[in-house]
Amino acid sequence: MRRIPNEEKRIAVLFHNYPPRNDTIGSAFGLDSPVSVRNILRDLQGAGYRLGYLPADGQELMQELLDRVTNDRRWASAQEMLSRAVDSVSPGALPDIRL
Repeated sequence: MRRIPNEEKRIAVLFHNYPPRNDTIGSAFGLDSPVSVRNILRDLQGAGYRLGYLPADGQELMQELLDRVTNDRRWASAQEMLSRAVDSVSPGALPDIRL
């Protein structure tokens, strides 16, 4: 990884949310996860990583996430979730893995 320029690297930040409800996204006792992740994104951008978008604050980051699709199935049908998803993988594209 150190030989690849930062602007070519691709990384992911995952928010924990268990149970799978929108009100538990990034929940951690005593930690403001959205603000922390926003600050990490700011620092990555400063280090040359390409970001498509840098939220102004933690609240904007959370709103951006909630405007997309989450794994909270209480409020959206499967079709609605698919329409809001950034991307998807068709079932036929997945390898047949047997344990």
